[in-house]
Amino acid sequence: IVKRAFERKYIVPTAVMSSKRDFGINHKTYGVTSEGVRVYADVAMRYAGMHPLDPSRTSPVTVKITGGPAGDVAGNMLLLLNKYYGDKISVVGMCDGMGSVEDPDGLDMTELLRLVKKQLDINGFDSTKLGPKGRLAVVPSDEGVEARNTMHNRVEADVFLPCGGRPFTIDDENWPQFLKADGTPSSKVIVEGANVFLTPGAREKLYE
Repeated sequence: IVKRAFERKYIVPTAVMSSKRDFGINHKTYGVTSEGVRVYADVAMRYAGMHPLDPSRTSPVTVKITGGPAGDVAGNMLLLLNKYYGDKISVVGMCDGMGSVEDPDGLDMTELLRLVKKQLDINGFDSTKLGPKGRLAVVPSDEGVEARNTMHNRVEADVFLPCGGRPFTIDDENWPQFLKADGTPSSKVIVEGANVFLTPGAREKLYE
């Protein structure tokens, strides 16, 4: 794409791509990556028959996210989900390097957006905002490390948005951990916002 921009004599060809020093569109400010993921997720949810704005739905679409509220992609994703869907989307799990916060009844979106605005990590989540089934587990406790490292597999949600995390977190060998006890995936839709969160082999197996 950048090469083509040079060929077409665009004034700043490198700005066509993602934000690098002195060039490009700033992810954090404009949420360009998050918007791309959100649009793709919107199409995928509609295809899967679980669109949040479908008038026949009687409950919110549930979402789990890797990457924290202070992250470029995950933080902006929270802003966009709230902007486009409001209470028709329910975030039931989120993790970053500092821990994991989960609630099957839905996390308090106002509290999540506060963390985004203040650029705070998951460990800044006010635990008094959790419901009776909610849990906040922070690093470096053993519970926090375990919760953070397994949230993407354990928490059941309609949609999984990897917006942070290490490459190949779900790989050719460990992909069965993403399945529930009945053998179905813990999320029906996965839209990757993080770089190669799944290996190609894991993607194929989960598709099957």
